[in-house]
Amino acid sequence: MKRYLTYIKGVWYYFIFGPFFMILEACGEFILPYLSANIINVGAAKVDIPYIIRNGLMMALISLCMMILGVLGVNFGIRGASQLAADIRLAAFKKIQTFSFSNIDEFSTGSLITRMTNDISQLQNFTQMLLRGLFRCPVMIVGAIAMSFALEPEIGWIILAILPVLAVVIVAIVTISTPRYTRMQQQIDRLNTKVKETVTNQKVIKSFVREEDEIRHFGEVNTLLFEKSTKALKTMLLMQPLSALIVNGATLAVVWMAGGQIMVGKMEIGSSGCGKSTLVSLIPRLYDVTEGAVYVDQINVKDLFLYSHTHPVYPVRILSA
Repeated sequence: MKRYLTYIKGVWYYFIFGPFFMILEACGEFILPYLSANIINVGAAKVDIPYIIRNGLMMALISLCMMILGVLGVNFGIRGASQLAADIRLAAFKKIQTFSFSNIDEFSTGSLITRMTNDISQLQNFTQMLLRGLFRCPVMIVGAIAMSFALEPEIGWIILAILPVLAVVIVAIVTISTPRYTRMQQQIDRLNTKVKETVTNQKVIKSFVREEDEIRHFGEVNTLLFEKSTKALKTMLLMQPLSALIVNGATLAVVWMAGGQIMVGKMEIGSSGCGKSTLVSLIPRLYDVTEGAVYVDQINVKDLFLYSHTHPVYPVRILSA
């Protein structure tokens, strides 16, 4: 990691501005739902057209800013990762030129080729993901939890509860897949070595008519790489469906809980925030008014059930405009 940080010093501005732009872009993700809810719960409920227009224009402006910030963040991430990979690749090549004979015997040609190509490319991809998601993801998580607790603490606790479950799943999958990826990497070295030996000794192979043997040997090495790569990738492929299962389960719990809160008028969501659910809940006296009274057919709902045998109350579906 210290050597990694050494090369970051040459591209430090990418590692500052890239995450900065991504954090700003993530903040917009929390402002837009707030403005959208205001348009429905305030503007639409009061038929306040100027209010709706103002908030709509503000949402459009924020969306445009988010798009620009996202493009800048991705641009800095790609440039920073590419420059870092180029610097490391050049440093590795210079280091190879200083190898002694003992160093050359220690590292196979295939291994060095893998380090210069595949490994550094993987490091480049990791750096790019780091610059784009390392700071954006925590901001999104913290913001989502904070807004959930502000909206309804019970929903916030559901979201908070899935985080350790996700962490356990991810750590378990990474722990299992790491040794498999190590074996896959070693097999890539063997494949590169085999290709290099075959190309270098092509004339000798043809002179001794060894083409069929070389094809068979290469097939064996290639098959082993296929098997080890498949085992490693199969393990990592479990991460997405398992994560989706956990997140969708939490979403189901949130929708179920929020639906109950909306039905009794404790929560607004969209056009349900006009008081219809609360009014309906007052009729069967799921709630009692603190002041005044509620009348149905000029009968106080507190006396309604005494009169219900002649004036029944039927539930109806309330359609929003």
